[in-house]
Amino acid sequence: MQQQQQQQQLQSTDSGSRGKARSSDKASSAYASRHQAAEQRRRSRINDRLDRLRACVPHQDRANTAAFLDEVIKYVQSLQQRVRELEAAVGVPSTIPEAKAHEAYPAPSTSAAETAFLRIERRSVETGKLAELV
Repeated sequence: MQQQQQQQQLQSTDSGSRGKARSSDKASSAYASRHQAAEQRRRSRINDRLDRLRACVPHQDRANTAAFLDEVIKYVQSLQQRVRELEAAVGVPSTIPEAKAHEAYPAPSTSAAETAFLRIERRSVETGKLAELV
């Protein structure tokens, strides 16, 4: 009789601990699904911003994201250089601060003739064609 009572107590203790394990599994599963949804929203926002950036900056269509961002950095630096040259030609002090954060990406070397004919293009979101903005 005592053995039966002890076995019943052990079984009830075991089932109670299993119930707690299940509830913690449910909590961790809920956390994982919330985290996964938040991560998906973050990736979606990043991809949206990259698509918008691709629409504004001329680039090679087959470039991966890292190569595309390299192209963006070089393009922005070339635009900054062009602004400095135009400001110097007009005699206005430069409004572009010198880039210090990205010293690993030196400004592209372009001749005065090349920068004089620099065309700013953007890809039209609607048509996918390049539109000249000069």
